[in-house]
Amino acid sequence: MEAVVVGAQADPFVTLVERSLSSSYRLARAILLDDTEAEDAVQDACLVAWRQRSSLRDLDRFGPWFDRILINGCRDRLRSRRRQRVRARALQGAWREPVEGPPGVGELDAVLFYLVDPNLIDRSTADLQNHPEIKTLFPDPLAEGIRYYRKTGVLPIMHLVAMRRALVEAHPWRPGRLFRAFEQGKAIAMRRMADPSLVPLAWYDAAWDEERALLGPDPWEYGLTPQNRRTLETMIGYSHAHGLIGRKPAVEELFIDPTTCPPWKG
Repeated sequence: MEAVVVGAQADPFVTLVERSLSSSYRLARAILLDDTEAEDAVQDACLVAWRQRSSLRDLDRFGPWFDRILINGCRDRLRSRRRQRVRARALQGAWREPVEGPPGVGELDAVLFYLVDPNLIDRSTADLQNHPEIKTLFPDPLAEGIRYYRKTGVLPIMHLVAMRRALVEAHPWRPGRLFRAFEQGKAIAMRRMADPSLVPLAWYDAAWDEERALLGPDPWEYGLTPQNRRTLETMIGYSHAHGLIGRKPAVEELFIDPTTCPPWKG
């Protein structure tokens, strides 16, 4: 586990944080009984402590002060676990005890399930993906996805990077530098993926060739490319048509074109 702390290395507050990491992890592990959650709780506590450091009047009281932040964070995580279990039980009751009435009443029309693998985001612990009564919305999701792409030309965007407006205004070159770093990282990853021995699929090359024939050489484009602009405009149109937004903003109102950012003058 690494602690990423912003500030000068000589800052005594930073030194205290670094010295407390091991004992803080042991405390979080004792409360949460989970290695990954304990690491996440300590990281969160470091961020909260950094934001609230002005409230620490006496550095000699850092230990109890930081422990209180960490314990409160662990308690929040335990409460979140309990809420997830309650939701899971309620969902199980929905498919086990259908309401009497017309056909379909008491049944679930659709479920959006969470990934259950540990990661940086808290996930539901209900494993609905393998439940025998939970099925995909479309009988053949792959065929439906291909049909939708051929009809609309849209491959839905799954991730975005947010940056504070004040940071961009103070350093307008940052979005462009970050964009180029992601582009370089993707290029490295895609070169590795060209080796079929890295993926346990029997017909990996054939599947990749088929995907490129449909989606082109780079379906995961970054920035405001024509493909991404089409996708964003389509999503804006859907949101407006369904009443989620009052007007249809231009893409430039929501996103920066990183290729137009000024160069870094370091």
